[in-house]
Amino acid sequence: MSEPLIILRKDFEAYIDDWIDLSVNVTNHQASGLKSREYDLRLCVEFLRENKVDEITPSRLMDYLKYARQQRDNAPGTCNRKRASLRAYIRHLRLRGVSGAMAFPVEAIPPFCVPYQGQQFNMEPAEVRRLLDALDVDSLHGKRDRVVMTLLYKSALRVSELAALDVNDIDFERGCISVHGKGRKERDMPLDADMTEMLREWLVVRDEYAGATRGPALFLSQKGNRLAVRTIQDNFKKLVDSLPEFSIKRVTPHALRHAFASHSLELDASDRQLVLLKSYLGHSLFKSTLIYARPSMKVLRQAMTEHVASEILADIRWLHKAPPRTCQQRRKVA
Repeated sequence: MSEPLIILRKDFEAYIDDWIDLSVNVTNHQASGLKSREYDLRLCVEFLRENKVDEITPSRLMDYLKYARQQRDNAPGTCNRKRASLRAYIRHLRLRGVSGAMAFPVEAIPPFCVPYQGQQFNMEPAEVRRLLDALDVDSLHGKRDRVVMTLLYKSALRVSELAALDVNDIDFERGCISVHGKGRKERDMPLDADMTEMLREWLVVRDEYAGATRGPALFLSQKGNRLAVRTIQDNFKKLVDSLPEFSIKRVTPHALRHAFASHSLELDASDRQLVLLKSYLGHSLFKSTLIYARPSMKVLRQAMTEHVASEILADIRWLHKAPPRTCQQRRKVA
């Protein structure tokens, strides 16, 4: 007799903590990376409870994903993450011998189609300069935030990576800074002469904070604690809100990382530059770096201007009587 395609809700709910513990302490996954997966599963349990579902079928899991997409307005990419969370967790239930899990066809749940995102829109170099110039470097916090935002941009750090930096992560002898990235990955980032001087000056300013000698954190809060990710985000938002409108809709600390990558590829989009950028950004996979390789409007406009079509059309008289502009004239306008 074949196993029924049903998992009891009480069994589904019972092993979530066990899966998290196994993932962190045995298979070496990072706890922070599992938070979203755990949230997906807890939300699924909440959905099943509210709908009084005691026996989970594949159809019920599709109802959960439909609820996430239509009622919670989750993006297709977020729904795909929820789908992946369910697949990984039910594989764990199979490992634990939970009734119904072995035959449960979770792999048959179809993926969500993620729409093409088009060209990349990032802050222009002048906008990055305007953002940094707006900081009040006569104040203690202003000096700190100038160093914070400079590192977010020039070292392309994630906010969590920057907040985790310690004073001892800076190696002035080797001219680099050790960054603790996602998934316990560590990388050394080079420091040029300007950044070295900036960090030396910052270490002097840092001593003015209360509790500067109490902990190892490179960046401190007003109370002398490690500067939190949320505080960096809040301070950044206040600064952005005080300035004229930017060319992109969402200007966040992470936008500085995107801007660095985009500005790098606008200057040089060769394979070598992509390899360097992958290392710089701390990516494990090239597909993560290729997200930044989508051409900006500036690059598309330049490519159109330099295309052979411009040479061909330069000699063609248009409907008006005036002769068309030469390629050199068009390039000057572009």
